[in-house]
Amino acid sequence: MLQGLGLHRRLLILLAGGCAPLGGCLVQKHSEVLEKSGYIHIKPDPSHIDSPEVIDWQVGPLHRKTVTKGISFRVNFPRIPRDYFSRLITDYKIDSWIVDVRRRTSGSTKSLQRFYVPIVNDTSLALGGSSYKVRPRKDIIARIYYADAAVSKRFEEFHCPALGHNLVIRDVDLLRRRPFGRSITIASKRGKPFNQKIHQYAGSRSVVNGGKSLTGEYSASIAFYNYKDRKIMSNFHDLKNVVRASSETHSVVQGCANFRIPAEKPHSFPIKGIFGRGR
Repeated sequence: MLQGLGLHRRLLILLAGGCAPLGGCLVQKHSEVLEKSGYIHIKPDPSHIDSPEVIDWQVGPLHRKTVTKGISFRVNFPRIPRDYFSRLITDYKIDSWIVDVRRRTSGSTKSLQRFYVPIVNDTSLALGGSSYKVRPRKDIIARIYYADAAVSKRFEEFHCPALGHNLVIRDVDLLRRRPFGRSITIASKRGKPFNQKIHQYAGSRSVVNGGKSLTGEYSASIAFYNYKDRKIMSNFHDLKNVVRASSETHSVVQGCANFRIPAEKPHSFPIKGIFGRGR
C-alpha cells in the first residue's frame, strides 16, 4: 500500500499511525472525541495519575539520617487524535494544560497549587504541507514537599531541616478510583477569563508546599488553557486514581537540636516569581 510513496511521506504516515519505521505498529488507545451543537466533548482515555513515590532526604551534620522530603506522582495527559490536537491549537488557541493538585484530609478537599503546562513539546510545520505536526506532552511529575524543603532551594540544601522537620513516610498507596465526570467539554472558542493564581510548571524546580504534614489523599484535575490570553477553555476534569499518604512517624535527627538558619550570602537572590520557590 505504501510502496508507491516517497520515503519522507511513508515515514510520516507510519509515525502518525503509531508504527515504528523498522518494526510493527503499536496500537495506542486514544480519547474519544464528539462534536455536537458547537461543543467538543473529549472522553479523556487514558488519563490518570500513577507511579507514587516517597522522596528521601539525607540530613544531619554528616547527612546520615534519612527523613522524608516529600512525595511525588505522575500525571498522565489524555491521548487525543492528531487532527483534533491540531485544531485545538489553531482554531481554539489552546496552548497549555492547567493541572490542579489537591489534597483531601478530614473530609474536605483543598487545592494546593495550580500549574500551567505547555500542551505540546514542540509545534512545527509538517514536511511538504501546511498542517501542524505536533508532539503532545504525555505527562508531568507532581512533587509535594514538606515546608522545610519547599520554602526555597536554599532551605532544601541545609544539612538540618530549618523548621525542625523530622517526619518519615514509609510508603504511599495508589488507590484505583474513577472520576465522577466523564468528559472534557469545550463550549466556546472565546473561553473565560481565569484570574486565579497559577504557576508555570518547570520540571523538578516546580514544588508544591504541602506544609508541616503530608498525610491525606492526593488527586489532580486538568483543563484546557490559553496562557497567552489567560483564559480557561474547558471544564476541569478529575483524573483517575488518588495517592494516599496514610501515616507519618517521628525520627530523631541527631546534631540538629541547636541548628540556626544561616545568613544569606550577598550574591543570593530570589527567583520565586518564575518557579514558585525562592533561592
